[in-house]
Amino acid sequence: MPNGAPVAYTTTANYSNGGGKITFTTSENLNWAWVFTPGWNNMTRVQGNSFEVTIPDVAPGTAISYYFTVSTATRGEANNNNQQHQWIVQ
Repeated sequence: MPNGAPVAYTTTANYSNGGGKITFTTSENLNWAWVFTPGWNNMTRVQGNSFEVTIPDVAPGTAISYYFTVSTATRGEANNNNQQHQWIVQ
């Protein structure tokens, strides 16, 4: 993430049962993670420093732009609001 504390991460986006699931995984110790799709979505910690959120009611073919804001355990917050991800729901 280029803004704030640099944080390396991976992300995935998958469609299932009418919803889009977005994941965020890092080796950094985090307090929390949010994704903006637009609209803030609090991500749920699923294991260690892996988080996910399901965005309901998305249709195949929909374009979703999203970025993350996270709170690191020791170095403050970080975001990538000027380097958003783009996902076409399939």
